[in-house]
Amino acid sequence: MKPEDLFNSLNKFVIDNYDVEVKSKSRKREVVQLRCAVSMLILNNTSCTLFEIGRLVGKNHCVIVHYKSMIDVYDRFDLTFRKQHQDLKLYTDSILEVDCDDLVRSAKMVINYMQRRIDGLNKTVSKIQLDRDERKDTEYSEQEAVQQT
Repeated sequence: MKPEDLFNSLNKFVIDNYDVEVKSKSRKREVVQLRCAVSMLILNNTSCTLFEIGRLVGKNHCVIVHYKSMIDVYDRFDLTFRKQHQDLKLYTDSILEVDCDDLVRSAKMVINYMQRRIDGLNKTVSKIQLDRDERKDTEYSEQEAVQQT
């Protein structure tokens, strides 16, 4: 899943459930903590850089570094945040699980295609080996005929 798509899904979830816009300029605790949770979920589930995550949530990469250091503190001491964070994790897992199912299906298709290609190559190798063996037999018969004369 693309980081932008994951962010948009998480942002929609946050808006629908907590009536908070992750990309807002607000510095209220609830907004900051939800932005932190969303940022960390994107960081842990994509190959995004801190700079890219900062751009997605409307902050710079330094803020994301700060979030990395604060998420455990928020989780440990703020029960409301812990619940919100768990809800976001479950939602993220459900999104990525569906995405994984698609990946598994695609991988199976690729494996089947590759197996057919391997079977075809094995047949080609067998034909080449038969041709080589026939040539060797022919050469051996010719050498035998030359030696007998």
